[in-house]
Amino acid sequence: MSDPTQPESEQPPTIPVEPPAALMPPTPPAPPAYPVQQQAPTQTPVATYQNPPYGEPTPGIPVTLVKEKTNGLAVTSLVLGIIAFVLAFIPFVNFFAAFVALVGLALGIVAIFQKRASKPIAITGTILSFVAGVLSIILIVAYAAAFVNAVDDTVSKPVASAAAGASAAPSAAPADTNFKFGQTVTYKDGLAITVSTPTPFTPSDSAAGATQAKNIVFTITVKNGTAKNYDPLVYTSLSSGGTEADSIFDVGGDIGNAPTTTILAGQSTTWKEAYSVADPAHLVMDVNPGFGYNKSTFTN
Repeated sequence: MSDPTQPESEQPPTIPVEPPAALMPPTPPAPPAYPVQQQAPTQTPVATYQNPPYGEPTPGIPVTLVKEKTNGLAVTSLVLGIIAFVLAFIPFVNFFAAFVALVGLALGIVAIFQKRASKPIAITGTILSFVAGVLSIILIVAYAAAFVNAVDDTVSKPVASAAAGASAAPSAAPADTNFKFGQTVTYKDGLAITVSTPTPFTPSDSAAGATQAKNIVFTITVKNGTAKNYDPLVYTSLSSGGTEADSIFDVGGDIGNAPTTTILAGQSTTWKEAYSVADPAHLVMDVNPGFGYNKSTFTN
């Protein structure tokens, strides 16, 4: 025991007594030593954006595929254009092809200006319908001309027959050749025209048109050898030495115009035509019997 009478500062020091090792808690293991890396000063990150390639969806954004609507007018225009193009090459049917192409063209133009329509199909249908329409019109004209020429070749081509006063008929001459005055030209349907050789003509005091050096007159005969009535529409013209002749109108000289009255089958009609010419030795006359007939050319 300490002496209470002694001052507190003079008490002996206390010696700590360590507990036995068995009673001390285990020491935790030291953490492993890692190399310390020096961290660069932090910077505020800058956001960058790069457009994805065309046709690829942007990551993180849902994509909804929108299918372009096919317009019925555009498809109809294309179909009509194809049909019209095929039909344009068929004779007589190409009349219908022109109408089909016109409808396709109208539908294609309407489809082009519609919203959410298939523009390529509408444009293709419009162009194809236009081409088919133009082609059908061209072929209509071409086929019609070929048909008229075929009919003309079989019906209205003139051939030479017996000359006036001849005992035998010459061989058939090719079509569109020159014939001689006095010769009878017969068309394949049976119509026959005869132009006589020219003779001098003396106009009366009331005549008009006798303005050139010589005056001559022709006798023209038309015989209807066809099986039906013939409505004459005969037109004649004459040149002399490269100069156009002048027609002479002379009532007093029994000079008249070509007849216009119907000629019955098997019947004929005759009239006279007078001309004032520069050179009677070099004459060329064209005679056209009317629509559907080729002209016949007479010379001396």
